[in-house]
Amino acid sequence: MKACLVGLGNHGQNRLLPSIRKSNLQLVAIVSKKKIKLNLKVKFFINLEDAINKLNKNIIFILATPPNIHEVQILKLINNGFSVITEKPCFVTLKNLKAYSKINFNKDQFLYENFMYKENKCFRSFYKIFKKNYNDINCIEFNFLIPSFPENTYRKN
Repeated sequence: MKACLVGLGNHGQNRLLPSIRKSNLQLVAIVSKKKIKLNLKVKFFINLEDAINKLNKNIIFILATPPNIHEVQILKLINNGFSVITEKPCFVTLKNLKAYSKINFNKDQFLYENFMYKENKCFRSFYKIFKKNYNDINCIEFNFLIPSFPENTYRKN
């Protein structure tokens, strides 16, 4: 499978790019306004529209862009016949979620919401203990603390 990474911010460079390179995906393109020197033989696009117009439909777009623009990019990509893997959240408005729910996907198309939780130290530590003690575990109980939302972000919506 072939992929196009959209966004080369810190998360795109430090988390997703290494994960893509370790996976079975073949990175063939990157969309970014940032000019970053990478030792990769891929096509570079300045904007998403150019990538949509020039790449084959069998390419999976991986979004590593700010959350408040995911939904617009997802709708644009899906409506143009591409599959998408996006960082959470896929949608932050009910309007765009409803627009998404009305799309007729082709049989090979998909949208996955990616959670990078497996990439953090806490999860890896937990998983190591879990695997070691799997047969002795009868119950797992979690308590989550949801912090207050930061000001001026999509989370306030």
